[in-house]
Amino acid sequence: MLAKKIESYVKIFPGVSHGWSVRCDDNNEFAVKTAEEGKRTYRIGF
Repeated sequence: MLAKKIESYVKIFPGVSHGWSVRCDDNNEFAVKTAEEGKRTYRIGF
């Protein structure tokens, strides 16, 4: 039996709430910045 190698990546975004990457407050600079970074990270991973 061959062992399968599983690669993973975890990135933690402190200070954000559940759903932050799709339901952020457009008037909150921090929320917009982290949501954009999260979306970039997600696209790279998939």
